[in-house]
Amino acid sequence: MDKIDLIVPWVDGNDPKWLEEKRKYDGSVIDDNSNSSQRYRDWDLMRYFFRGIDKNMPWINKVFFVTWGHVPDWLDVDSPRLRIVKHTDYIPEKYLPTFNSNVIELNYHRIEDLSENFILFNDDCFAVDQVKPEFFFKNGKPCDMLVAKTLVNYDLNAYIWHTVLNDMGIINNLNFAHKKCARTLKIQ
Repeated sequence: MDKIDLIVPWVDGNDPKWLEEKRKYDGSVIDDNSNSSQRYRDWDLMRYFFRGIDKNMPWINKVFFVTWGHVPDWLDVDSPRLRIVKHTDYIPEKYLPTFNSNVIELNYHRIEDLSENFILFNDDCFAVDQVKPEFFFKNGKPCDMLVAKTLVNYDLNAYIWHTVLNDMGIINNLNFAHKKCARTLKIQ
């Protein structure tokens, strides 16, 4: 199996410089579903995240720690398996600054030196037990994809469903032969 990298986005919502920059563009930290200060809250749990990766996923090649520019004080930024990636390192300037997770995630493919095979974790995902690469990739292909329950919207007020549904519409309009793709990937 080729090397497998891991991406984890992180923000310190208490960083005064970050808050000042954010306020320049939205006037304040607004508490609504899509821009709640809770979306940017740091629970100081990242050290457990990294411990879990080290202990339970030692086969990970590199961890790409995606951030606005700040890092936790305790983080060993000189670790050979860690790469700090600022938004300005990979997101085109015309989209910056951004505080939108969709913009941040939709540009991951631009991260320099990121392996073809990578895993995206959020900062609230923890490797609490041994996990093998085959859990994520089989025969060099991902075992999971971001289409679970995408065509079902139980909450019309949810802030993410419109994005997912729009993405699926774009993908479907690309004229993929769905049955052919399923056969190619051996999906039953």
